[in-house]
Amino acid sequence: MRNIFWYTLFFLYLGVFEDVHAYEKHRIKHLPGWNGNLVSPMYTGYLKAGRLARFFYAFVESESDPANDPLILWFNGGPGCSSLRSFLMDHGPYRVTDDGRTLEKNPHPWTRFANVLYLETPAGTGFSYDSPLVLSSSDDRSTKQNLRALKDFLEKYPRFKSNDLYLSGFSYAAVYVSMLAASLVDEKDINFKGFTIGNGYIDHSKIANSVIEFARQNGILNKIEHKALRSVCCRDESDDSIKCELLGANYLCKQTAFGSVLMKAKLMGKNIWNLEEKKSLGSSGGGSCKNLKALETYLNRPDVQGAFRVRTMDKWQNCGTRVEVTYRRQYTTMRKFVQKALEAGKRGLIYAGDTDLACNYMGEHWFVQDLDRPPISQPYTWFHDGIEGGYVQYYDGIVFSTIHGTGHYPISDKPELVYKLITSFIQDKKLI
Repeated sequence: MRNIFWYTLFFLYLGVFEDVHAYEKHRIKHLPGWNGNLVSPMYTGYLKAGRLARFFYAFVESESDPANDPLILWFNGGPGCSSLRSFLMDHGPYRVTDDGRTLEKNPHPWTRFANVLYLETPAGTGFSYDSPLVLSSSDDRSTKQNLRALKDFLEKYPRFKSNDLYLSGFSYAAVYVSMLAASLVDEKDINFKGFTIGNGYIDHSKIANSVIEFARQNGILNKIEHKALRSVCCRDESDDSIKCELLGANYLCKQTAFGSVLMKAKLMGKNIWNLEEKKSLGSSGGGSCKNLKALETYLNRPDVQGAFRVRTMDKWQNCGTRVEVTYRRQYTTMRKFVQKALEAGKRGLIYAGDTDLACNYMGEHWFVQDLDRPPISQPYTWFHDGIEGGYVQYYDGIVFSTIHGTGHYPISDKPELVYKLITSFIQDKKLI
């Protein structure tokens, strides 16, 4: 009996030692390009996502109260686009400067109010990897691996297990966030509270069906063109309140509608990811491409990869073509996953830039309305420093908001507006 006691005590000691060791060995002591002390403790390394799958992460503690502030798990979309872009360009505490050599302080870091974990997923994205025999991923596989990586993080960083957890992401990360949110409902040991999705690929049908109306509203289609397309594609072209079932229409209708909108946008010099930008990016990642070359320069520097403890030999890319091409998209709507999370009492926020044609805000709002959650407010305009921020509507358990004057990537276009939106949501306060 005495031997069992000492063996138990010994292995408990090893477990505690391993946790402390795992925690500290990932800590960044010096961040290349940054002069002075770090804003707050930062860690990088790999999380176990499968038998051989290892997902790269960057974790930054809150600058305010890390013991009590929420933990945000952030995903970029693609599939195959790296979350390190958001860490070093959008809402991390540091931003890469134009030369790719130095870092500057970000005026709107989310680490001011939260601990933020940036995860590169799926395998093949950024510095993440898996067995060479694993050639592709899928929605289901990504969900299982993301959950496993999150659990590994909480094992390595046990002092954050009790913090409120929020999932957040944009574009195709709507799939990662929604499906992981549904899975976390069944994980009683994880303190999951809610999720936020920006310009999400959240319902293919609703986003596609809203293209005609969005294009008319934004001047891509004139009144005659709009009426002609509705006469072909809609059940009753005389009633503009009826939503087109574009995907359910015949092949000619779909080709005519999409072709007309995209052709008109192109001829007008529009960028489908942000109608206010002239240059077309041609990238599935979408959003602004500001400073991406500088970011790639920075993350491919040997001293940076050494400091980050990178294990792969592959060149870091913002979005990996191989992942995008081989990834298996299994679901066209996130409705059942979002419903499961909301029915379990988790809170949600869905927001969208109002100049994004690719994942337009109308389709995103239609998705929220179709969740059959009763509205608890009328849509109204909210402001930031006296300037219009967008319009917002509150429903039972979920919020929908636009971000005025932004495209597919609002956190790049107007980070101060997204900062206000996210902090208001996490604090459960209404926008004004």
